[in-house]
Amino acid sequence: MIACYAWSNMMILNAMNIKINYYPDEDMDLFIRMTPGISRDLLGIVKSQKIFSSVSYTSVPNIKLLGRIKKKLKLEWVNYYRKYHGQYNRLLFNLVGNKKYDIFLTAGFWNDSLYYIDYFFKNNHNLKIILYDEGGASYDNPKRNLCRYYCNKNITPWKSRIKRFTTEKIMELRYMHLVQNYIYLYSPERYLKMDSKITVKRIPFIDDKNEKIHNLLHENMMSIYEQDLLPYERRGVYFISSSNSNWLPDCEKQSCIMIDALIENVNGHNIIIKTHPNNTNNRLSFAKEYEKKVFVDRGNVLLEFIYPNVDIENKLIITYASSSAMYAKIMFNKEPYIVLIFRLYHQYHENGDINAEQYAEDMKELYQDKSKIYIPNTIDEYIENIKEIQRKIVKYA
Repeated sequence: MIACYAWSNMMILNAMNIKINYYPDEDMDLFIRMTPGISRDLLGIVKSQKIFSSVSYTSVPNIKLLGRIKKKLKLEWVNYYRKYHGQYNRLLFNLVGNKKYDIFLTAGFWNDSLYYIDYFFKNNHNLKIILYDEGGASYDNPKRNLCRYYCNKNITPWKSRIKRFTTEKIMELRYMHLVQNYIYLYSPERYLKMDSKITVKRIPFIDDKNEKIHNLLHENMMSIYEQDLLPYERRGVYFISSSNSNWLPDCEKQSCIMIDALIENVNGHNIIIKTHPNNTNNRLSFAKEYEKKVFVDRGNVLLEFIYPNVDIENKLIITYASSSAMYAKIMFNKEPYIVLIFRLYHQYHENGDINAEQYAEDMKELYQDKSKIYIPNTIDEYIENIKEIQRKIVKYA
């Protein structure tokens, strides 16, 4: 019996792909951590097609904060482990009781994976943990880092670090040995450059050769998103917003400078701005000033549905360095034109961005036609790149 844990739309699709191609005859239960960005339409498809033995929705435990000591130190971390852990134990007991799982599929030890591992291990001490593709984090970290309780490299407040350490570090050390020495990924070549000691099992592209999942997604999603697809079919330039506003000061303001330059050189009727589905502020508020000039998509249509259902190889994607831009290639084997604009932000010139640079190098290695990837260093070069791509994609000029 297999349990699989997902917390994004991409992970749900990847879980379906792995189930169909690697475990077609085995029972697998899917546990989904619900967030605002999770597509309810995708969930409907997953449940209706009965790919998994069961599909369960979970949420983050809500821990009530306690008082203060000497008006300085909050007490919430004192009972944090007991309360947080207890809520997960009750949730999982209500969902699966004492069911024994032989395998637990997850992307890593963050996003509360450890609480699932802890509960399932108590029911079966022979539990095996297998890692699978989550997106950017799966390729930016060797196996050892994926098995840390907190994979994000951002600096967190000291109280948050204390909470995470006291609640999860012990479990990380306790269950590290359960992780198998292989991982399911779309791009083994990209990962093996960083960690050559692990075996990588390739997740097949979602294309017509992968017939079952390709047809399942196409037929079901087309009935839901057919009207949402039209703006993407009719337009040639997609500006994909990033959630960088969480960690780059005035990131959205700088993004607007890029959009202004784009509108000056491309007919507004050929432009779509896709807001970030998992960043509520960005999804609701970003680019409001452009709504009368271009199409701003604040909806829930998945890029993972758009890519295989439009002529994406004759489209232009502009993004800071969003992992979603890579999905077209690693999931569907399609190569749209890409302009990566991370070097145009002043924070890059001040501090650099190693992850974005590595992302760009990875994109170049993945693409067969490397001339379709552009990385401008200045606004003027950015404009020239757009004009050059426009000449190549004549019908959108």
